[in-house]
Amino acid sequence: ERIWAGQIPLWNPYNYGGDPFAANPQLAVWYPPRWVSLLLAGPHGWSVEVLQLEVAAHYGLISLMMLAFLRTLTGRPFPALIGSVIWTYSGYLTGYPMLQPSVLRAAAWLPLLMLGVHLSVTRPRWRVGGAVLAAAMVGLSILGGHPQTTMLMVYLAAAYVVVIGWQHGIRWRGLAWRI
Repeated sequence: ERIWAGQIPLWNPYNYGGDPFAANPQLAVWYPPRWVSLLLAGPHGWSVEVLQLEVAAHYGLISLMMLAFLRTLTGRPFPALIGSVIWTYSGYLTGYPMLQPSVLRAAAWLPLLMLGVHLSVTRPRWRVGGAVLAAAMVGLSILGGHPQTTMLMVYLAAAYVVVIGWQHGIRWRGLAWRI
C-alpha cells in the first residue's frame, strides 16, 4: 500500500508496536525481483498468491541460470539440462527454501555467481566481467534476505576460485582479487 502511495515502506505500524520494515532483511524491501512482484500485484495489495508466484518464478529462474552455468561448464546441452533439473527440483531447494522464501531468494543466484567465477578464471576476456557478474549475484543474494545463505555461497565461490585457478595456473594475487 505504501509503495503504491508513492512512499518507501520504512516502518510497519501493524506489527505489535511497529517495527522497521525496510531494515528487516527477510522482508526483501530492496530486492529487485520483489519490486516486479509488487508491480504485478497492483494497487490492490500484496497477497499469498503473489508470494506463491514469486516463489515459482524463482524456481524457473534457478532452472535457467543453472542450465546456463552447466552448459558453459560442460559444453553439452543434454547433461546441462539433466543437471539443472536435478539441482532445482530435488534435494535442498525443494525442502526448506520453499517454505522460507528468504532462503530461496538468497540461494537463487548461486548458479550465476558460479558462472561469473568460472568465466573470470577460465576465459581471459571475461576476467573482469565474470568477477562483476559474480559480485552482482552476491549483491542480489544479500538483498534476498538471508545473509547466512549468502555467506555459504561466498565460501563456495571462493573455494571454487582457488581450485579452478590452481588448475589454470593463476597466481595467488590473481585469485585474491577475484575473491
